[in-house]
Amino acid sequence: MLVNLSTEARTAMATGLNGVFGASAIIRIYDGSKPAAGAAITTETLLAEFDCDATAFGSAASGVLTIDMDPDLTTTAEASIGTKTATWARILKTDGTTWVMDCDVSNTGGSGALKLDNTSITELGTVTLTTGTITMPNA
Repeated sequence: MLVNLSTEARTAMATGLNGVFGASAIIRIYDGSKPAAGAAITTETLLAEFDCDATAFGSAASGVLTIDMDPDLTTTAEASIGTKTATWARILKTDGTTWVMDCDVSNTGGSGALKLDNTSITELGTVTLTTGTITMPNA
């Protein structure tokens, strides 16, 4: 079924999503293939985890929720992972277990919803999330 939404409706959806994330969402970065929506993570490796603050998910406009990375979010990569390539992320509520969404990850300048300074992640190295935009679909 094809659905077309006005910009106002898409912005309302993005604003609602912001409320679902809550005050302190958790972003987990993984390698491998993204599983089905909200499915258990079985073979993918957790590479890094970001604890967002209440202002990380800014306001929505024109159907797009922009993640405010000012300053950039920085964390330390997990131990014992060697070097792996980040490909996707899972965003959870503050409780660390309630799934909200999965999205693609890319280097800055790539097409992923979340952008890292470098998708090559080395154990205990610095990982920086530089920007993110979540666009509400129009179909």
